[in-house]
Formats: sequence, structure tokens, C-alpha cells
Amino acid sequence: MIERLLGHVPSNDTPAYLKAGLLERLMRPISLLVLLLIAMPVLYIPPRTGSRSWLPVWCLGSGLLFIVTQGLFRAMGNAGLLPPLMPYCRD
Repeated sequence: MIERLLGHVPSNDTPAYLKAGLLERLMRPISLLVLLLIAMPVLYIPPRTGSRSWLPVWCLGSGLLFIVTQGLFRAMGNAGLLPPLMPYCRD
């Protein structure tokens, strides 16, 4: 991808698509860590206490919101509507 962005290798993909793909691959470990931290409180709820808690609903809902937002930013980056956070690579 970097070679394609630098113009050393021909590509059919747009630069915005390549930049968004590169940024997604660089940020994937951080996004997995965020999802793990969002889901952690669900593990500490005892299954047979009989008490009702909104904590699992909020945690799982925020995880879903994070995934939807991440997909939205990815789609907007692919379309070139949002510039990627990474500066454009030049020689």
C-alpha cells in the first residue's frame, strides 16, 4: 500500500482508499483494545444474583456504537469525504 501511495507500483484504487486501508490496519490493535475495555465490565456481573443491572446493556450498546462509528469513518475515508489522519506520503 505504501508503494502504491508513493507511485512506485500501479494501482486501480484511489489514494483515499489506500490511505484509509493503511490507517485501519495501523489502528486495528488500538480498536481491539478499546472493544476489550468496553466489554470488561460485563464479565464482572455475577450471573445468579437476581439483581437487574443496566451495565451490560450500556457496555454492549457502546461497543456496537463504536463498531458502527468505525465503519462509518472507514466508508467516508474510502469515499474521500474525510481526509485520513495520516499525512500524504511523498518522496
